[in-house]
Amino acid sequence: MELRVEDGCPPTRLDRYLARHVPSLSRRALRRFRGKLFVNDRAVPRSTLVRPGDRIRLPDELLRSLEPPRAELPELRFLYDDGDLFALDKPPGIPTVQVAGGDPVSLASGLLGRWPELGSVGSSPGEAGLVHRLDRGTSGVVLGARKPELYRELREAFRRRSVRKEYWALVEGDVAGEGCVSVPLVRGSRRGSVVRPARRGERGRPAETRFLPVVRYGKVTLLRVTISTGVLHQVRVHLASVGHPVVGDERYGATRFPRLLAPGRHALHATRIEFDHPSSRERIAVESPLPDDLSRALQEIRTKGERSGG
Repeated sequence: MELRVEDGCPPTRLDRYLARHVPSLSRRALRRFRGKLFVNDRAVPRSTLVRPGDRIRLPDELLRSLEPPRAELPELRFLYDDGDLFALDKPPGIPTVQVAGGDPVSLASGLLGRWPELGSVGSSPGEAGLVHRLDRGTSGVVLGARKPELYRELREAFRRRSVRKEYWALVEGDVAGEGCVSVPLVRGSRRGSVVRPARRGERGRPAETRFLPVVRYGKVTLLRVTISTGVLHQVRVHLASVGHPVVGDERYGATRFPRLLAPGRHALHATRIEFDHPSSRERIAVESPLPDDLSRALQEIRTKGERSGG
């Protein structure tokens, strides 16, 4: 397997770069393959800094050790499928792809259980052609490709920010008007640590989140959110940074309605994705309706507000 470091990537340790682009690869696995990691055809340690244009080659035996477990899911709900590209409606509570040492059941493992050939599509065998990810507690549209060349073109479209994503977000507080948060984000160095806005003088990953209030309930607001970037936890962190954390998202400061949703679920749903089809160049839009659990949560909040006279 060979990866090419994309343009615009700052100098990054090899092991950190691989952790970001080959999610099923742990640093422990990299230590076992010391001396077998190659950058520009030269064996290098995992601490080597890689830069745009560098070619990273991983040994076949390392890739075989990453073969993911295949698991059947109760249902894979397709929102779009033309034989080349597909879009799934991800339920909350499962990861998009398996993380090292994590739950073997994921959206990707469900796909591989039915179509093992998807293991050859993506930057690692465990991606099953899925081009981007949603957090475990987020539901909604996830886009995938059935062919390696289409996967690469879609990834490039994400990098160029030509893919438009929309979310429904139920947030704490009364949001009176539309807004935009354009603050770079920094990820903590430890596994499980939070993402946070970059401080002055600190370099982070560029991210922009636009939001528009659709329904205001007083204590909570339903927002339509649009993003063209795709930084980890971007929507959740940006909304929390302006005082409106997503309902149920305790990790980023949500405190109201603690029992409104299932544990680990936050009120964020990827409702729409727009992209140019790599083959036809036609602009495609795929939508997912608000899921039942979020609809029930909205109804419960509305009912409580009516009873209180608010």
